[in-house]
Amino acid sequence: MARKKGKEVDTRAALVDAALSLILHRGGDAVSVDAIAAHASLSKGTFFHFFPTKFDLLEAACDRVASEVCQELEPLFASHAGDPLSRLEMLLDVTRWCQSDPRHAAGGLWRTLARSRASVMLAMVRARIVELLCPAGVRLVTEGNALRQFRVADVESTARLLLEWVVVSIEGCARALLSHDGESPEALLGRVNATLTAIERTLGAGEGVLHRADAETLARCMVRG
Repeated sequence: MARKKGKEVDTRAALVDAALSLILHRGGDAVSVDAIAAHASLSKGTFFHFFPTKFDLLEAACDRVASEVCQELEPLFASHAGDPLSRLEMLLDVTRWCQSDPRHAAGGLWRTLARSRASVMLAMVRARIVELLCPAGVRLVTEGNALRQFRVADVESTARLLLEWVVVSIEGCARALLSHDGESPEALLGRVNATLTAIERTLGAGEGVLHRADAETLARCMVRG
């Protein structure tokens, strides 16, 4: 029985792998049940045995991406990584690169979704990341309050808002860098730094305590994009 269970887990994972591969290499339009089953060398009957609908599989794929992102980000919340403000700086830096660097599988999917404006999948990935990281975010904000780096009354709501804000802002910048929708580099830089100002105010931290992005950082992102 255990052997059968392991085989079922492998088959389910193979279908998720196939869906992610198709999204990355062909775009969201290629994600049909027929395409996924064929790419995984499985039958449509097997597909529907594990996933009643295509949406169920896409949800599992989004969970996979969110989990991979969180595995990389969650250690930054650990107390040994520095004080809360320093860890927040690292969170912003690593998240920015994770979304823009094609060497990251999760970043590659994020770039593809941003390019295709696949809003449903983007929203699913975003919501799952926030849910997974929220407990660590609460610990970060609580510690920041204790050290008087932050001044937050509603810790849980603020932690959730902070995570949503970070993910959405980086998603928007990634899309802008990929499409260059007529927005000048100066305007993009202003938007990134305005978000940092908003985060500082939400946390009750002093304005300017988070390092601002500069033209060199933006140029590196645009090359990667």
